[in-house]
Amino acid sequence: MGRRIAQARHEAGLSQREVAERIGVITRAYQNYEAGIRIPWRKLDPIAAALGTSKEWLLRGEAGEPASPSELVARLGEIERLLRELLERLPPPPGGPAAA
Repeated sequence: MGRRIAQARHEAGLSQREVAERIGVITRAYQNYEAGIRIPWRKLDPIAAALGTSKEWLLRGEAGEPASPSELVARLGEIERLLRELLERLPPPPGGPAAA
């Protein structure tokens, strides 16, 4: 996402300081967004507005409509499956159910 934010800023002809001022953060915080150090969840709408792009493009690199409810349900199902796989790989906690 940071690369897309930087790309949109360059295309808008703005400096990092200018965007930071427009969205109400210090320049260093904005630099962290572009560097991918921090994800600007609370600032996505203001960043998109300041850079003249959509939140969807910043998030996914896609223009257009957000994901449909059925797409979101499918994505959540995949996330749930991946989490289950990860949990199965973890050793049981000491004194946990496996110790009984």
